[in-house]
Amino acid sequence: MNFEKVLATIILSIGILSLFHAGYSAREFNLMLKDLDLPKNSKPLPTDILIECLFGLFCSIIGSIPLVKPFNNIMMEAELGKYTVDGIFSAPSYISFNHRGSPKKTKN
Repeated sequence: MNFEKVLATIILSIGILSLFHAGYSAREFNLMLKDLDLPKNSKPLPTDILIECLFGLFCSIIGSIPLVKPFNNIMMEAELGKYTVDGIFSAPSYISFNHRGSPKKTKN
């Protein structure tokens, strides 16, 4: 692996862990509100949880970009250029020789 992919993997891992931690913190905040007998929507999520969530989202997106494979070409001419005409129109799964009779022995 080259340095770029290793760095992208580290950034992606930091982003995913940050997203999990933000989700866990939001759950803990909602449990705290429940323990205090306050309705769920009485207070908004703290700003640090929102910033951590946005940071995790940003790191996950930036870290995943170098790791994806390049897209395939969707132009038909580019894809059909890889094959011959016989290869395109050939359907070997439809060829069946079992319907013919067995070969007869010839007498010499």
